[in-house]
Amino acid sequence: MRSIRVLLSDRKRSQRGSVLSAVLIITAFLAIISGALMTTLSTNFLLADRLVSRVATEATVNSAAELAVGRLQDTQTTPLYDGCPSLGSASVNNLIAASSYTKCTPVIDSRSPQGFTQVASGKAFGVDGTHVVLGARGVDEYLTADGGGTLFATQTGQSSPRWSVGLGGETTATPLAMPDASSSQDLSYLLPVTRPTSTGVNPGCGAANDCVALLNATGAGTPSLVCYMAASDKVMSMPAGGANYPDIAYFGDNSGNLYAYDSTEGGQCSQASTSSQAGEAVVAGPYVFAGPTGKTALDEIFVVVSNNSTGAVLRFTYSGGKAGQGLQLVSSLTLGAAPVGAAIDGSALPARLAISFTTGTIALAQISSSFGLTLAGTASLPAGSADSPYWCHCPGGVNLIGFGATNGGLYVVDTNLNLYESYKGAASIVSTPEADAGGDWFIAANDGTLTEVQRPIGGGGMVAVVQYGSSGAITSAPDVVPCAAGICIYFGSTDTPATGRMFLVLLDARDAVFNSCISTTPPACDKGINPRLWTQVEVGVAGSPQTVHVQGWSYYSP
Repeated sequence: MRSIRVLLSDRKRSQRGSVLSAVLIITAFLAIISGALMTTLSTNFLLADRLVSRVATEATVNSAAELAVGRLQDTQTTPLYDGCPSLGSASVNNLIAASSYTKCTPVIDSRSPQGFTQVASGKAFGVDGTHVVLGARGVDEYLTADGGGTLFATQTGQSSPRWSVGLGGETTATPLAMPDASSSQDLSYLLPVTRPTSTGVNPGCGAANDCVALLNATGAGTPSLVCYMAASDKVMSMPAGGANYPDIAYFGDNSGNLYAYDSTEGGQCSQASTSSQAGEAVVAGPYVFAGPTGKTALDEIFVVVSNNSTGAVLRFTYSGGKAGQGLQLVSSLTLGAAPVGAAIDGSALPARLAISFTTGTIALAQISSSFGLTLAGTASLPAGSADSPYWCHCPGGVNLIGFGATNGGLYVVDTNLNLYESYKGAASIVSTPEADAGGDWFIAANDGTLTEVQRPIGGGGMVAVVQYGSSGAITSAPDVVPCAAGICIYFGSTDTPATGRMFLVLLDARDAVFNSCISTTPPACDKGINPRLWTQVEVGVAGSPQTVHVQGWSYYSP
Protein backbone atom coordinates (compact mmCIF):
# COMPACT_ATOMS: atom_id res chain seq x y z
CA MET A 1 0.00 0.00 0.00
CA ARG A 2 2.83 2.36 0.83
CA SER A 3 4.34 1.80 -2.58
CA ILE A 4 1.06 2.60 -4.26
CA ARG A 5 0.73 5.82 -2.26
CA VAL A 6 4.25 6.87 -3.26
CA LEU A 7 3.54 6.19 -6.89
CA LEU A 8 0.34 8.18 -6.84
CA SER A 9 2.12 11.06 -5.14
CA ASP A 10 4.86 11.12 -7.84
CA ARG A 11 2.25 11.17 -10.56
CA LYS A 12 0.69 14.33 -9.07
CA ARG A 13 4.06 16.05 -8.99
CA SER A 14 4.79 14.92 -12.52
CA GLN A 15 1.52 16.37 -13.74
CA ARG A 16 2.25 19.68 -12.05
CA GLY A 17 5.71 19.77 -13.66
CA SER A 18 4.36 19.02 -17.11
CA VAL A 19 1.77 21.76 -16.84
CA LEU A 20 4.42 24.23 -15.70
CA SER A 21 6.73 23.26 -18.54
CA ALA A 22 3.96 23.69 -21.02
CA VAL A 23 3.11 27.11 -19.64
CA LEU A 24 6.75 28.13 -19.82
CA ILE A 25 7.05 26.87 -23.38
CA ILE A 26 3.90 28.67 -24.43
CA THR A 27 5.07 31.86 -22.72
CA ALA A 28 8.42 31.66 -24.46
CA PHE A 29 6.74 31.01 -27.78
CA LEU A 30 4.44 33.97 -27.31
CA ALA A 31 7.42 36.11 -26.35
CA ILE A 32 9.20 35.08 -29.52
CA ILE A 33 6.14 35.80 -31.65
CA SER A 34 5.58 39.10 -29.86
CA GLY A 35 9.21 40.08 -30.31
CA ALA A 36 9.14 39.17 -33.95
CA LEU A 37 5.89 41.04 -34.42
CA MET A 38 7.23 44.12 -32.63
CA THR A 39 10.43 43.97 -34.65
CA THR A 40 8.42 43.76 -37.87
CA LEU A 41 6.16 46.58 -36.77
CA SER A 42 9.15 48.73 -35.74
CA THR A 43 10.88 48.02 -39.03
CA ASN A 44 7.74 48.81 -40.97
CA PHE A 45 7.22 51.99 -39.00
CA LEU A 46 10.83 53.03 -39.71
CA LEU A 47 10.48 52.17 -43.39
CA ALA A 48 7.19 54.00 -43.57
CA ASP A 49 8.72 57.04 -41.89
CA ARG A 50 11.61 57.05 -44.31
CA LEU A 51 9.24 56.61 -47.23
CA VAL A 52 7.12 59.51 -46.02
CA SER A 53 10.27 61.63 -45.60
CA ARG A 54 11.45 60.68 -49.10
CA VAL A 55 8.07 61.46 -50.62
CA ALA A 56 8.04 64.82 -48.83
CA THR A 57 11.56 65.59 -50.11
CA GLU A 58 10.70 64.54 -53.65
CA ALA A 59 7.52 66.62 -53.62
CA THR A 60 9.47 69.66 -52.45
CA VAL A 61 12.30 69.35 -54.98
CA ASN A 62 9.69 68.65 -57.67
CA SER A 63 8.00 71.92 -56.77
CA ALA A 64 11.32 73.79 -56.98
CA ALA A 65 12.00 72.29 -60.41
CA GLU A 66 8.52 73.20 -61.64
CA LEU A 67 9.02 76.75 -60.37
CA ALA A 68 12.37 76.90 -62.19
CA VAL A 69 10.77 75.82 -65.48
CA GLY A 70 8.03 78.42 -64.96
CA ARG A 71 10.63 81.14 -64.58
CA LEU A 72 12.44 79.98 -67.71
CA GLN A 73 9.11 80.28 -69.56
CA ASP A 74 8.54 83.84 -68.33
CA THR A 75 10.18 85.79 -71.15
CA GLN A 76 8.11 88.86 -70.27
CA THR A 77 10.00 89.31 -67.00
CA THR A 78 13.37 88.08 -68.29
CA PRO A 79 13.66 88.23 -72.09
CA LEU A 80 15.99 85.74 -73.74
CA TYR A 81 18.39 88.56 -74.63
CA ASP A 82 18.83 89.47 -70.95
CA GLY A 83 20.20 86.08 -69.96
CA CYS A 84 18.75 83.37 -67.76
CA PRO A 85 16.45 84.25 -64.83
CA SER A 86 17.14 83.46 -61.20
CA LEU A 87 15.47 80.18 -60.28
CA GLY A 88 14.41 80.93 -56.70
CA SER A 89 13.11 78.43 -54.12
CA ALA A 90 9.90 76.61 -53.17
CA SER A 91 8.45 75.87 -49.72
CA VAL A 92 6.41 72.64 -49.41
CA ASN A 93 5.80 70.23 -46.48
CA ASN A 94 7.65 72.55 -44.10
CA LEU A 95 10.73 72.13 -46.29
CA ILE A 96 12.51 74.60 -48.59
CA ALA A 97 14.03 73.49 -51.89
CA ALA A 98 16.22 75.64 -54.15
CA SER A 99 17.31 75.23 -57.76
CA SER A 100 20.63 76.28 -59.24
CA TYR A 101 22.02 76.15 -62.76
CA THR A 102 24.68 73.84 -64.04
CA LYS A 103 24.27 75.36 -67.51
CA CYS A 104 21.95 77.82 -69.23
CA THR A 105 22.37 78.86 -72.84
CA PRO A 106 20.25 80.70 -75.43
CA VAL A 107 19.95 78.40 -78.46
CA ILE A 108 18.00 77.71 -81.64
CA ASP A 109 15.08 75.43 -80.83
CA SER A 110 16.35 71.88 -81.42
CA ARG A 111 13.46 71.13 -83.78
CA SER A 112 14.37 74.03 -86.09
CA PRO A 113 17.20 74.17 -88.68
CA GLN A 114 20.43 74.82 -86.82
CA GLY A 115 22.39 76.69 -89.50
CA PHE A 116 22.30 80.19 -90.94
CA THR A 117 19.18 81.64 -92.55
CA GLN A 118 20.08 83.61 -95.68
CA VAL A 119 18.56 87.09 -95.71
CA ALA A 120 20.10 88.54 -98.88
CA SER A 121 22.91 88.02 -101.36
CA GLY A 122 25.06 90.46 -103.26
CA LYS A 123 28.62 91.61 -103.35
CA ALA A 124 30.91 90.72 -100.45
CA PHE A 125 29.63 92.01 -97.09
CA GLY A 126 32.82 93.46 -95.65
CA VAL A 127 31.60 96.33 -93.46
CA ASP A 128 29.77 96.05 -90.16
CA GLY A 129 26.04 96.62 -89.99
CA THR A 130 24.22 98.49 -87.25
CA HIS A 131 21.00 98.13 -85.27
CA VAL A 132 18.82 101.22 -85.75
CA VAL A 133 16.04 102.02 -83.27
CA LEU A 134 14.21 105.30 -83.86
CA GLY A 135 10.91 104.90 -82.03
CA ALA A 136 9.50 108.27 -83.05
CA ARG A 137 10.00 107.30 -86.70
CA GLY A 138 8.68 103.74 -86.24
CA VAL A 139 12.03 102.19 -87.18
CA ASP A 140 13.63 99.10 -85.60
CA GLU A 141 15.92 97.55 -88.20
CA TYR A 142 19.28 96.09 -89.09
CA LEU A 143 21.06 98.38 -91.54
CA THR A 144 23.99 97.15 -93.60
CA ALA A 145 25.53 97.37 -97.08
CA ASP A 146 27.36 95.01 -99.38
CA GLY A 147 30.60 95.73 -101.18
CA GLY A 148 28.78 96.93 -104.30
CA GLY A 149 27.19 100.00 -102.76
CA THR A 150 23.77 98.44 -102.06
CA LEU A 151 22.12 99.51 -98.81
CA PHE A 152 19.83 97.00 -97.08
CA ALA A 153 17.33 97.56 -94.27
CA THR A 154 15.81 94.50 -92.55
CA GLN A 155 13.05 94.80 -89.96
CA THR A 156 14.43 93.33 -86.74
CA GLY A 157 13.36 89.71 -86.49
CA GLN A 158 12.64 89.29 -90.19
CA SER A 159 14.57 87.10 -92.62
CA SER A 160 14.24 89.24 -95.75
CA PRO A 161 15.10 92.91 -96.40
CA ARG A 162 12.38 95.51 -96.04
CA TRP A 163 14.05 97.45 -98.84
CA SER A 164 17.34 97.80 -100.67
CA VAL A 165 18.80 100.67 -102.68
CA GLY A 166 21.79 100.25 -105.00
CA LEU A 167 24.27 103.06 -105.61
CA GLY A 168 27.03 101.06 -107.29
CA GLY A 169 30.72 101.49 -106.63
CA GLU A 170 32.02 100.11 -103.34
CA THR A 171 30.87 100.52 -99.75
CA THR A 172 33.73 101.61 -97.48
CA ALA A 173 32.23 101.88 -93.95
CA THR A 174 29.22 101.20 -91.76
CA PRO A 175 26.08 103.14 -92.78
CA LEU A 176 24.20 105.49 -90.45
CA ALA A 177 20.50 106.27 -90.02
CA MET A 178 19.44 109.45 -88.21
CA PRO A 179 16.34 111.66 -87.96
CA ASP A 180 16.15 114.41 -90.56
CA ALA A 181 16.21 117.51 -88.36
CA SER A 182 14.12 119.45 -90.89
CA SER A 183 11.16 117.03 -90.72
CA SER A 184 9.33 115.21 -87.94
CA GLN A 185 8.77 112.21 -90.24
CA ASP A 186 11.83 111.95 -92.47
CA LEU A 187 14.95 109.83 -92.01
CA SER A 188 18.42 110.50 -93.36
CA TYR A 189 20.62 107.54 -94.38
CA LEU A 190 24.35 108.08 -94.80
CA LEU A 191 26.41 105.50 -96.72
CA PRO A 192 30.20 105.89 -97.21
CA VAL A 193 31.05 104.85 -100.79
CA THR A 194 33.72 105.15 -103.41
CA ARG A 195 33.13 105.42 -107.19
CA PRO A 196 29.30 105.25 -107.05
CA THR A 197 27.62 104.68 -110.41
CA SER A 198 24.27 106.16 -109.36
CA THR A 199 24.66 109.74 -110.56
CA GLY A 200 22.43 112.54 -111.73
CA VAL A 201 22.30 114.29 -108.36
CA ASN A 202 23.93 117.52 -107.26
CA PRO A 203 26.43 117.71 -105.70
CA GLY A 204 28.13 114.58 -106.96
CA CYS A 205 30.78 112.44 -105.32
CA GLY A 206 33.63 114.91 -105.93
CA ALA A 207 36.94 114.85 -107.76
CA ALA A 208 38.41 111.99 -105.70
CA ASN A 209 35.24 109.92 -106.23
CA ASP A 210 35.14 109.22 -102.47
CA CYS A 211 32.12 110.44 -100.54
CA VAL A 212 29.18 109.80 -98.23
CA ALA A 213 25.82 109.35 -99.96
CA LEU A 214 22.77 111.03 -98.41
CA LEU A 215 19.47 109.21 -98.89
CA ASN A 216 16.14 110.37 -97.49
CA ALA A 217 12.94 108.51 -96.58
CA THR A 218 9.62 109.39 -95.03
CA GLY A 219 9.02 107.21 -92.00
CA ALA A 220 9.68 103.56 -92.76
CA GLY A 221 9.51 104.06 -96.54
CA THR A 222 12.20 103.21 -99.06
CA PRO A 223 14.77 106.04 -99.26
CA SER A 224 15.94 107.76 -102.41
CA LEU A 225 19.31 109.28 -103.22
CA VAL A 226 19.47 113.04 -102.53
CA CYS A 227 23.13 114.00 -103.01
CA TYR A 228 26.75 113.15 -102.14
CA MET A 229 29.03 114.65 -99.48
CA ALA A 230 32.47 114.75 -101.08
CA ALA A 231 35.68 113.68 -99.31
CA SER A 232 39.33 113.76 -100.38
CA ASP A 233 39.88 110.05 -99.65
CA LYS A 234 37.96 106.94 -98.60
CA VAL A 235 35.75 107.23 -95.53
CA MET A 236 36.57 104.12 -93.44
CA SER A 237 34.63 104.85 -90.25
CA MET A 238 30.90 105.26 -89.58
CA PRO A 239 29.66 108.89 -89.74
CA ALA A 240 27.92 110.49 -86.73
CA GLY A 241 25.10 112.95 -86.25
CA GLY A 242 25.42 116.22 -84.37
CA ALA A 243 24.29 116.82 -80.79
CA ASN A 244 23.65 120.58 -80.45
CA TYR A 245 23.55 120.64 -84.25
CA PRO A 246 21.25 117.74 -85.22
CA ASP A 247 21.20 118.89 -88.84
CA ILE A 248 24.95 118.24 -89.15
CA ALA A 249 26.72 114.95 -89.96
CA TYR A 250 30.43 114.44 -89.19
CA PHE A 251 32.92 112.01 -90.75
CA GLY A 252 36.64 111.69 -91.42
CA ASP A 253 38.66 110.22 -94.29
CA ASN A 254 41.88 108.30 -94.89
CA SER A 255 43.83 111.50 -95.61
CA GLY A 256 43.18 112.94 -92.16
CA ASN A 257 40.37 115.35 -92.99
CA LEU A 258 37.33 115.87 -90.77
CA TYR A 259 34.08 117.13 -92.33
CA ALA A 260 30.82 118.71 -91.19
CA TYR A 261 27.95 118.55 -93.71
CA ASP A 262 24.29 119.49 -93.69
CA SER A 263 22.49 116.12 -93.52
CA THR A 264 18.93 117.33 -94.11
CA GLU A 265 17.10 116.72 -97.36
CA GLY A 266 16.78 120.45 -98.00
CA GLY A 267 20.43 121.10 -97.16
CA GLN A 268 21.53 119.41 -100.39
CA CYS A 269 24.81 118.14 -98.87
CA SER A 270 26.24 121.61 -98.36
CA GLN A 271 29.58 121.56 -96.57
CA ALA A 272 29.44 123.43 -93.25
CA SER A 273 33.13 123.06 -92.36
CA THR A 274 36.25 120.99 -92.98
CA SER A 275 39.53 120.58 -91.13
CA SER A 276 42.76 118.91 -92.26
CA GLN A 277 44.20 119.11 -88.74
CA ALA A 278 43.49 115.43 -88.03
CA GLY A 279 46.48 114.75 -90.27
CA GLU A 280 46.16 110.94 -90.15
CA ALA A 281 43.55 108.41 -91.27
CA VAL A 282 40.40 108.47 -89.16
CA VAL A 283 39.90 104.82 -88.06
CA ALA A 284 37.24 105.27 -85.36
CA GLY A 285 34.65 107.90 -84.61
CA PRO A 286 33.49 110.59 -84.70
CA TYR A 287 32.01 110.35 -81.18
CA VAL A 288 29.88 113.44 -80.60
CA PHE A 289 28.73 115.05 -77.33
CA ALA A 290 26.77 118.19 -76.64
CA GLY A 291 29.09 120.96 -75.50
CA PRO A 292 28.32 124.29 -73.83
CA THR A 293 25.24 126.12 -75.12
CA GLY A 294 26.14 129.70 -74.20
CA LYS A 295 26.44 132.48 -76.73
CA THR A 296 27.54 129.95 -79.35
CA ALA A 297 26.65 126.30 -78.94
CA LEU A 298 29.37 123.68 -79.39
CA ASP A 299 29.50 120.06 -80.46
CA GLU A 300 32.43 118.18 -78.88
CA ILE A 301 33.84 115.66 -81.36
CA PHE A 302 36.41 112.89 -80.72
CA VAL A 303 38.13 110.78 -83.38
CA VAL A 304 40.84 108.08 -83.33
CA VAL A 305 43.52 108.46 -86.01
CA SER A 306 46.39 106.28 -87.23
CA ASN A 307 49.42 106.58 -89.51
CA ASN A 308 50.02 102.78 -89.47
CA SER A 309 52.76 103.02 -86.86
CA THR A 310 51.35 105.32 -84.17
CA GLY A 311 48.06 107.07 -83.52
CA ALA A 312 46.15 109.53 -81.37
CA VAL A 313 42.77 110.49 -79.99
CA LEU A 314 41.84 113.99 -81.15
CA ARG A 315 39.30 116.42 -79.72
CA PHE A 316 37.56 118.88 -82.04
CA THR A 317 34.78 121.38 -81.48
CA TYR A 318 32.22 122.59 -83.96
CA SER A 319 30.30 125.85 -83.79
CA GLY A 320 27.93 126.84 -86.58
CA GLY A 321 25.94 129.87 -87.63
CA LYS A 322 27.21 133.32 -88.53
CA ALA A 323 29.30 133.59 -85.36
CA GLY A 324 30.57 130.01 -85.61
CA GLN A 325 34.14 129.02 -86.35
CA GLY A 326 33.38 125.57 -87.77
CA LEU A 327 35.67 122.67 -86.87
CA GLN A 328 38.57 123.44 -84.54
CA LEU A 329 41.21 121.04 -83.17
CA VAL A 330 41.41 121.55 -79.39
CA SER A 331 43.66 118.80 -77.98
CA SER A 332 45.18 115.39 -78.66
CA LEU A 333 46.20 112.27 -76.77
CA THR A 334 49.13 110.35 -78.27
CA LEU A 335 48.90 106.58 -78.68
CA GLY A 336 52.11 104.56 -78.96
CA ALA A 337 50.92 102.05 -81.58
CA ALA A 338 48.67 101.88 -84.65
CA PRO A 339 44.99 101.72 -83.62
CA VAL A 340 42.46 99.86 -85.76
CA GLY A 341 39.22 100.61 -83.92
CA ALA A 342 37.53 101.76 -80.75
CA ALA A 343 34.36 101.33 -78.68
CA ILE A 344 32.82 103.86 -76.32
CA ASP A 345 30.97 102.88 -73.15
CA GLY A 346 28.01 105.21 -73.49
CA SER A 347 26.52 108.41 -74.81
CA ALA A 348 26.98 110.51 -71.65
CA LEU A 349 30.06 112.01 -70.04
CA PRO A 350 32.33 111.05 -68.39
CA ALA A 351 32.99 108.32 -70.93
CA ARG A 352 35.70 105.76 -71.62
CA LEU A 353 37.06 104.78 -75.01
CA ALA A 354 38.49 101.26 -75.44
CA ILE A 355 40.99 101.12 -78.31
CA SER A 356 42.35 98.10 -80.22
CA PHE A 357 45.69 97.91 -82.06
CA THR A 358 47.31 95.74 -84.71
CA THR A 359 50.19 94.97 -82.32
CA GLY A 360 48.09 93.41 -79.55
CA THR A 361 48.24 96.53 -77.41
CA ILE A 362 44.96 97.68 -75.89
CA ALA A 363 44.30 101.08 -74.36
CA LEU A 364 41.64 102.91 -72.39
CA ALA A 365 41.17 106.68 -72.86
CA GLN A 366 39.09 108.74 -70.44
CA ILE A 367 36.91 111.65 -71.60
CA SER A 368 36.03 113.79 -68.59
CA SER A 369 32.85 115.74 -67.97
CA SER A 370 34.77 118.84 -69.03
CA PHE A 371 35.89 117.07 -72.25
CA GLY A 372 39.50 116.54 -71.14
CA LEU A 373 41.45 113.57 -72.54
CA THR A 374 43.66 111.29 -70.43
CA LEU A 375 45.14 107.84 -70.97
CA ALA A 376 43.69 105.60 -68.25
CA GLY A 377 45.91 102.61 -69.04
CA THR A 378 47.41 100.20 -71.57
CA ALA A 379 47.96 96.45 -71.65
CA SER A 380 49.06 93.74 -74.06
CA LEU A 381 47.25 90.73 -75.53
CA PRO A 382 48.84 87.66 -77.16
CA ALA A 383 47.82 88.84 -80.66
CA GLY A 384 46.65 91.93 -82.47
CA SER A 385 43.16 92.95 -83.55
CA ALA A 386 41.77 93.69 -86.99
CA ASP A 387 38.59 95.47 -85.86
CA SER A 388 37.06 97.40 -82.98
CA PRO A 389 36.45 95.91 -79.52
CA TYR A 390 33.00 95.59 -77.98
CA TRP A 391 31.89 97.18 -74.72
CA CYS A 392 29.59 94.90 -72.71
CA HIS A 393 27.41 96.24 -69.90
CA CYS A 394 27.18 92.74 -68.51
CA PRO A 395 24.96 91.30 -65.71
CA GLY A 396 25.37 92.74 -62.24
CA GLY A 397 26.57 96.10 -63.53
CA VAL A 398 29.93 94.64 -64.61
CA ASN A 399 31.64 96.41 -67.50
CA LEU A 400 33.73 94.14 -69.74
CA ILE A 401 35.49 94.76 -73.05
CA GLY A 402 35.90 92.01 -75.65
CA PHE A 403 38.72 91.99 -78.22
CA GLY A 404 38.78 89.63 -81.20
CA ALA A 405 42.29 88.63 -82.25
CA THR A 406 43.89 87.42 -85.45
CA ASN A 407 45.13 84.28 -83.64
CA GLY A 408 41.50 83.16 -83.16
CA GLY A 409 41.31 84.37 -79.57
CA LEU A 410 38.56 86.23 -77.76
CA TYR A 411 40.08 88.24 -74.90
CA VAL A 412 37.73 89.82 -72.38
CA VAL A 413 39.18 92.41 -70.00
CA ASP A 414 37.78 94.52 -67.17
CA THR A 415 37.93 98.31 -67.04
CA ASN A 416 41.40 98.13 -65.49
CA LEU A 417 42.45 96.17 -68.61
CA ASN A 418 43.08 93.04 -66.51
CA LEU A 419 42.29 89.81 -68.34
CA TYR A 420 38.92 88.55 -67.13
CA GLU A 421 38.48 85.55 -69.44
CA SER A 422 39.65 84.23 -72.79
CA TYR A 423 38.74 81.68 -75.43
CA LYS A 424 40.93 80.36 -78.24
CA GLY A 425 39.24 79.33 -81.47
CA ALA A 426 40.67 77.64 -84.52
CA ALA A 427 40.31 80.45 -87.07
CA SER A 428 41.29 84.10 -87.18
CA ILE A 429 38.75 86.66 -85.94
CA VAL A 430 38.81 89.79 -88.11
CA SER A 431 35.50 91.28 -86.94
CA THR A 432 34.21 92.75 -83.69
CA PRO A 433 32.91 90.21 -81.13
CA GLU A 434 29.62 91.04 -79.44
CA ALA A 435 27.82 90.06 -76.23
CA ASP A 436 24.17 89.95 -75.24
CA ALA A 437 22.89 91.48 -72.00
CA GLY A 438 23.23 88.10 -70.28
CA GLY A 439 27.00 88.06 -70.81
CA ASP A 440 27.18 85.41 -73.55
CA TRP A 441 29.70 86.29 -76.28
CA PHE A 442 29.34 85.67 -80.02
CA ILE A 443 32.38 85.56 -82.29
CA ALA A 444 32.46 85.20 -86.07
CA ALA A 445 35.58 83.78 -87.69
CA ASN A 446 37.32 83.53 -91.03
CA ASP A 447 36.27 79.86 -91.33
CA GLY A 448 32.62 80.96 -91.69
CA THR A 449 31.44 79.84 -88.25
CA LEU A 450 29.57 81.74 -85.56
CA THR A 451 30.44 80.55 -82.06
CA GLU A 452 28.58 81.24 -78.82
CA VAL A 453 31.02 81.43 -75.91
CA GLN A 454 30.29 81.72 -72.19
CA ARG A 455 31.95 81.46 -68.84
CA PRO A 456 30.76 78.23 -67.20
CA ILE A 457 28.57 78.56 -64.12
CA GLY A 458 30.79 77.88 -61.16
CA GLY A 459 33.94 79.18 -62.84
CA GLY A 460 36.55 77.85 -65.23
CA GLY A 461 37.75 79.14 -68.57
CA MET A 462 35.42 80.28 -71.32
CA VAL A 463 34.01 77.47 -73.45
CA ALA A 464 32.18 77.23 -76.75
CA VAL A 465 28.63 76.13 -75.95
CA VAL A 466 27.19 76.20 -79.48
CA GLN A 467 28.71 76.65 -82.93
CA TYR A 468 26.63 77.62 -85.95
CA GLY A 469 27.52 77.76 -89.61
CA SER A 470 29.06 77.70 -91.99
CA SER A 471 29.53 80.20 -94.82
CA GLY A 472 32.34 82.07 -96.44
CA ALA A 473 34.66 84.14 -94.23
CA ILE A 474 32.65 86.34 -91.87
CA THR A 475 34.11 89.83 -92.06
CA SER A 476 30.95 91.75 -91.13
CA ALA A 477 30.66 91.64 -87.33
CA PRO A 478 27.69 89.83 -85.74
CA ASP A 479 25.05 92.27 -84.54
CA VAL A 480 23.32 90.66 -81.54
CA VAL A 481 19.97 92.35 -80.88
CA PRO A 482 16.75 91.60 -78.99
CA CYS A 483 13.78 90.65 -81.15
CA ALA A 484 10.25 89.38 -80.63
CA ALA A 485 11.25 85.70 -80.82
CA GLY A 486 14.34 86.06 -78.61
CA ILE A 487 17.79 86.99 -79.93
CA CYS A 488 18.44 87.94 -83.56
CA ILE A 489 22.02 87.83 -84.83
CA TYR A 490 22.67 89.47 -88.20
CA PHE A 491 26.01 89.45 -90.06
CA GLY A 492 27.49 89.17 -93.54
CA SER A 493 30.01 86.95 -95.29
CA THR A 494 32.56 87.19 -98.04
CA ASP A 495 32.08 83.97 -100.01
CA THR A 496 34.40 84.96 -102.86
CA PRO A 497 36.29 88.23 -103.38
CA ALA A 498 33.26 89.48 -105.33
CA THR A 499 30.26 87.79 -103.69
CA GLY A 500 28.73 87.47 -100.26
CA ARG A 501 25.54 86.92 -98.29
CA MET A 502 23.72 88.40 -95.32
CA PHE A 503 22.51 85.94 -92.66
CA LEU A 504 20.25 85.68 -89.63
CA VAL A 505 20.66 83.31 -86.69
CA LEU A 506 17.52 83.31 -84.56
CA LEU A 507 17.88 82.09 -80.97
CA ASP A 508 14.41 81.36 -79.62
CA ALA A 509 14.94 78.87 -76.77
CA ARG A 510 16.89 78.29 -73.56
CA ASP A 511 18.80 75.06 -73.00
CA ALA A 512 19.10 74.71 -69.22
CA VAL A 513 20.48 72.12 -66.82
CA PHE A 514 19.77 72.64 -63.13
CA ASN A 515 19.68 70.82 -59.81
CA SER A 516 17.02 71.09 -57.09
CA CYS A 517 17.69 70.19 -53.46
CA ILE A 518 16.56 70.81 -49.89
CA SER A 519 18.15 74.00 -48.63
CA THR A 520 17.87 76.16 -45.56
CA THR A 521 20.35 78.62 -47.07
CA PRO A 522 19.46 78.78 -50.80
CA PRO A 523 21.00 78.01 -53.18
CA ALA A 524 23.36 75.81 -51.12
CA CYS A 525 22.17 72.23 -50.53
CA ASP A 526 21.73 70.87 -47.02
CA LYS A 527 24.17 68.02 -46.40
CA GLY A 528 22.74 64.58 -45.88
CA ILE A 529 19.25 65.33 -47.19
CA ASN A 530 18.56 63.33 -50.31
CA PRO A 531 17.38 62.73 -52.96
CA ARG A 532 18.16 65.66 -55.21
CA LEU A 533 16.64 66.25 -58.64
CA TRP A 534 18.68 66.79 -61.81
CA THR A 535 16.74 68.29 -64.74
CA GLN A 536 17.60 69.19 -68.35
CA VAL A 537 15.03 71.14 -70.36
CA GLU A 538 14.73 73.21 -73.49
CA VAL A 539 12.25 76.01 -73.01
CA GLY A 540 10.80 78.08 -75.84
CA VAL A 541 10.42 78.12 -79.60
CA ALA A 542 9.74 81.06 -81.93
CA GLY A 543 6.37 82.55 -81.06
CA SER A 544 5.80 80.16 -78.15
CA PRO A 545 8.01 80.76 -75.08
CA GLN A 546 5.76 78.44 -73.06
CA THR A 547 6.87 75.35 -74.98
CA VAL A 548 8.86 72.95 -72.77
CA HIS A 549 10.82 69.93 -73.95
CA VAL A 550 12.10 67.82 -71.04
CA GLN A 551 15.30 66.22 -72.27
CA GLY A 552 16.11 64.32 -69.10
CA TRP A 553 15.58 64.15 -65.33
CA SER A 554 16.78 61.96 -62.49
CA TYR A 555 16.72 61.72 -58.71
CA TYR A 556 20.16 61.16 -57.27
CA SER A 557 22.11 61.10 -54.03
CA PRO A 558 25.61 62.58 -54.16
